[in-house]
Amino acid sequence: MDELLKLVKNRKIERVESGWMDALAQEAIPWEGLLDVAEALEKAREPQILETLLWYLVTELGERGDHGAALEVACHGSALLSESDVMRREVSQLYLRVHGTDGAPEALVSMTLGDRSVPLPVAMRRVERLKALLTGGAYVREDPGARYGRVDEFDGQRGVITVRFERSAKHYSPHEAEVLQPVGADDFRALVVFERERLGELARTDPEQLIELALATFGRLDQNRLKLYIEPLLGSSAWGKWWGSLKRKLEHSARIGLTAGSRPSLFLRAEPLGREDRLRKAFDGATPLKKLRLITDVLAEKVEQTEERRALLVHFAVGAAALAEPGASPAIALAALAILDRLAEAAPDLPLPERPSPAQWIDGTDLVGQVLLREPDGPVMDAVLDSVRRWLPDRWRETYAAAMPRFSRAPCERAAKTLTAAVAWDELRGAATAMLRGLDCSPGAVVWLWKACSANAYPQALGELDRMVCLRQILGMAAALSRADAAPQADRKQALTQIRLALLAGDKTVLSETIAGCDTAAARSLLLLIEQSTGLNQQSRDELMRLVLSHQPELRQVDKPPWDEDNIYTTAAGVDKRKLRLDYVVHTRLPEVIREIGEAASFGDLSENAEYTAALEERGRLAQEAGVIQEELARSKHITAEMAGADHVAIGTSVRARNLDSGELETFTFLGPWDADPGRGVYSYRAPLSRAFMGREVGQEVHFEAPGRVRRWEVVEVSSAI
Repeated sequence: MDELLKLVKNRKIERVESGWMDALAQEAIPWEGLLDVAEALEKAREPQILETLLWYLVTELGERGDHGAALEVACHGSALLSESDVMRREVSQLYLRVHGTDGAPEALVSMTLGDRSVPLPVAMRRVERLKALLTGGAYVREDPGARYGRVDEFDGQRGVITVRFERSAKHYSPHEAEVLQPVGADDFRALVVFERERLGELARTDPEQLIELALATFGRLDQNRLKLYIEPLLGSSAWGKWWGSLKRKLEHSARIGLTAGSRPSLFLRAEPLGREDRLRKAFDGATPLKKLRLITDVLAEKVEQTEERRALLVHFAVGAAALAEPGASPAIALAALAILDRLAEAAPDLPLPERPSPAQWIDGTDLVGQVLLREPDGPVMDAVLDSVRRWLPDRWRETYAAAMPRFSRAPCERAAKTLTAAVAWDELRGAATAMLRGLDCSPGAVVWLWKACSANAYPQALGELDRMVCLRQILGMAAALSRADAAPQADRKQALTQIRLALLAGDKTVLSETIAGCDTAAARSLLLLIEQSTGLNQQSRDELMRLVLSHQPELRQVDKPPWDEDNIYTTAAGVDKRKLRLDYVVHTRLPEVIREIGEAASFGDLSENAEYTAALEERGRLAQEAGVIQEELARSKHITAEMAGADHVAIGTSVRARNLDSGELETFTFLGPWDADPGRGVYSYRAPLSRAFMGREVGQEVHFEAPGRVRRWEVVEVSSAI
């Protein structure tokens, strides 16, 4: 072949033709090498001789029965000679000979490879695509739009492919079918459309197989995306129960994995992994506290005690014992010893490691408090409470009582029941008294105490407690939690929700009776605490205030209307809008200006540096603006339903008024300064026009001195705007 290539380069075409024919006479035709020569001829611009030589090569290969090689040569030749009818004809004939007519009907080949208006490479790609589409019952995806369909039929005479979608059918020519992409017969997205009944049956009878089918398509699915596909198969009311059952099944699945967290993802394991192996792997990679939680979860299962499970429990025991080695954290060490106690109870015949004595970590009455630093609630704390009674048989009651004020609600209830069973009334009363004093007291403990007093629980210990003091304590806790630095945001939110539910969910008889029994000074104190409890939602605060004022109406402020106060009344959306501005000024614009100051300073002499001076001025202006916004937010209050529901024009009302000059009805809505949108008829209650309306009742006139004239309206209707 090298000699032929040299001949082409030297333009000795007659000798190239002779050498080519000699190659065709060989026992094994070196057709791949001849294609290199063909490319050289194309570069030498010898199309006529190239077409002739390629035809000889294709014909000779065909006569020898090597139709696959002949087709490849013809396709290659067609790419070199895009205008050659000879090559196109050879490709069409050889394609049918090589592939037959089952996968690509002759009509299909004719309308693609035989269509001279379509470049042959394009026609080749098109025929391959259409052949795949015409596989019986093939699923396809129409792009753009990702709509899934199924090929119904191919009309060879008309050259039309019919695809059925979920709600309609559509016809495509070979050219139009370019938008169709073949997808697998088990593509989950297509099955959801065309085999919904089968998938629904799988969801009910074999959900793991259904998930494997979905994961074979997606590779990985988060809970929300899975819900989009599965919920229509089950019905929205059945999803929650189905998902809960599936999660339990997947804990034992060797092939399907489930990530941790509130919104887990599902995935297929690269290699099947038994549940015990997975638990062992998860245990070894977990933090100390998560290891102990995992042990309690496994112990809570009601399953057969197999050899694999026994080996797993021994592995857990060895790991837990390592957490209680000398020098370990007292909190973790005591929790680990408590879990080892649980393991010994659950499997007394297991060869568990020797447990160290807890004496080295017990430092008096703060034993349980040590564990509280890491685990305020849950099965690990339950195990510790159980073990304390064994570790300190003579003083566990005092230990319980000393720790209860720092417990969350559930451990408080458990400790109270345990003390009651032991007739330890004095200890329980002492714990409650400590909660009322509020020293080092948790929100959960205060909630437990209020609920216990409201239900008249444990009367021997709590019967003489002052409910009013308890109410003040729980409201004081809500006020304290309203500070951003009181606790992490998630903990604050959870605690405030518990307080709100404890006070206002269900029957409020006890709450109302407690408020009714207080004097004016106590009621005024309650109102102050409610006002300071900004962490509670506005609806809860309004409801608490109404309860207090219903028994102490003289405390209503009637001397000064809210629109004359220094406070800034607004909606929650208005506050959010103002906070966004503050966030932009402090975290976006100020850092930009500080960078500008640094850049300007780098220019040299600052005395005549205009950029530096301008940046300094802008920094001062932004700092001042941030201070003003912070001060305004500190004075902001939400517009209450009570204010907006007044029978006169007030903050939060919407007013229909008749223009006494034109006779037309106009609508005004009066909200906070950060809610104003005059183009939509929403005005700040502080605006001069709004102040003219404030306090007016239906039937009264409003006069407003506008530039050059006096505008007049009659109030027709007043309604709430929130």
